[in-house]
Parts: sequence; structure tokens; C-alpha cells
Amino acid sequence: MSDDDDDDDDIINEVKCFDCKKIIEGKPWITLSCDKGEFFIHGCSYSCSRYLGKHMGGSYWDKVENKEDFDMPRPVTYWRVKKDITNENIQETQLEIEEEEEEKRIQMIEDNYNESSDGFISDDY
Repeated sequence: MSDDDDDDDDIINEVKCFDCKKIIEGKPWITLSCDKGEFFIHGCSYSCSRYLGKHMGGSYWDKVENKEDFDMPRPVTYWRVKKDITNENIQETQLEIEEEEEEKRIQMIEDNYNESSDGFISDDY
């Protein structure tokens, strides 16, 4: 066996993360079997595997080789619906405030007009 064969074995046995391309020392965080075991995809961490479904075209649980690493309960996270803070929403809110202020101003003018005209008796003319 030549030294070239040993170099080829090292290259074949090298496990790289599919996302960050880092060489994974030890056991990968996740391993997927693709094309009926023809080749494997490895992920080094949750961060790299987070969007794995997009790369795999959807659900990939049936391809996970190390399911025993994922059999523990996961924490339940609760998502709150966040208020829209886009510029449009701010402008709409500002317009609503301005409309309310304008309505109050018009109401005050009408009230002042009605109060001043209450003393006016039309029969005197």
C-alpha cells in the first residue's frame, strides 16, 4: 500500500459541515442519509442545521441517521406576535393622532360658537 492510498483514505474519512464547511472532529451534531445511503450530509451545530429543511426541500426526519441524539424533550417556546413597527405603521398612527386632535379642535370651535350665539336672540332683529 502506498502513501497516496493513505492520503485518499484521510480525504474520504474527513467529515465536513454542509453549511460552514468546517471539519467536524468527533460525532456530528446531525447526520442525514441521502440517496438511500449513497452519501451523507453532516451538520456541526444547531446554528448550521437550523435551516436544513430549506436545503432538503422540506421535512427530513426520515433521513436523520442519529435520531437517538434527538429523543429528549425539547423546550417549548412561546412566540408573541410583535407589533408592526414599520414606517407605514408609525405614519398611520401619527395620522390617527392628528385626526383626533383636529376633531377636538373643531369640536372646541363649534362649542365656542354655540356658547357665544346662545346670548344672541334672533327676535331682537
